[in-house]
Amino acid sequence: MPNFDGLGILFPHSLFISGSASTALNTTNIQIANIISSAKPITGVDRVKVYITTITTSAQIRASLQTVDESGNASGTILAYGLYTPSSVGYSTITLNQSVDVNAGSSIAIVLDNYSGSANINIPQVTISDPKGTSSYAEYYISGSGWTKQLRTFILYATDGNGVPILPLLPYYSLALFNSGSSPNEYGVRITIPFDATIIGGWLQADIDADANLCIYTPSGTQYTSYADTDARSNSNVTVYHFYCPPFTVTANQQVIVSVVPLTTTNISAYRYNFNFDTVTMPYTCPGYGYIEGVQRTGSGSWSTNTTPLIGGVILGSISTTSGGSGGGVSRSRVQGRM
Repeated sequence: MPNFDGLGILFPHSLFISGSASTALNTTNIQIANIISSAKPITGVDRVKVYITTITTSAQIRASLQTVDESGNASGTILAYGLYTPSSVGYSTITLNQSVDVNAGSSIAIVLDNYSGSANINIPQVTISDPKGTSSYAEYYISGSGWTKQLRTFILYATDGNGVPILPLLPYYSLALFNSGSSPNEYGVRITIPFDATIIGGWLQADIDADANLCIYTPSGTQYTSYADTDARSNSNVTVYHFYCPPFTVTANQQVIVSVVPLTTTNISAYRYNFNFDTVTMPYTCPGYGYIEGVQRTGSGSWSTNTTPLIGGVILGSISTTSGGSGGGVSRSRVQGRM
């Protein structure tokens, strides 16, 4: 059983989100774009996915794949495009008029523009600290001023006909704002461990504006708690918390819960993945998603599930890859059962 000296290894793979915003696509900001360089090679890219948070005015927009000019901006040279009139918030898929091949190391722009009429919609942006081997950035085009680079990337990407995306791989996420008097007052993530392992702690992402407990529950339901002081952080924003517990062992396909519980009536915020879109894309946008599901409860009541798991997981002290699955391989079963 391999041992991980020092602080251990996080599981599932961590996708740390450090900030979010929302930018309008309207008659002033007439285009938005993600620029992807060092893209993963994919053939037959023919769809664009976009997350829309609000629709003030619906009108026809255009999604396109474009080349990138010497200034690092979308060039206006369209390789493929599709037209779409938004009718609801959430994820939308826009089919392009032809497919495009994306070569490894090439640059490509994924662009939305206000095509016909005067659409006024909002597209969320997110900053992550895990670019997964790609260089990506966002920009928007202000009428009369040109392109302006952005610190955060839009929830906007292209896929092939099977739904396999080119980078960036960014999930839309949501916040649970809650306190000790809320119902529920505990949010978490249930992790199925796909191998024999020793668990030495947990990790999660939250904005803790008041004192809270960080909790981990063993497969038998034993609870270990670590106190999180609201003042023990560098700023007033989101923090990734690591906490440790007495080591305990799990066998392949047993389940562990990691959660956060506020201790006062001042609200804290739990950062959570939003799973409300197709399961083909999800493995690429949320590492290890097949091993996790969202849970919540009030007081010490029963756990119920949700589609927005806490961004968090366990810290592994050691693992064995010889258990689970046929032929001694690692089991990759989807999350099943309940604790």
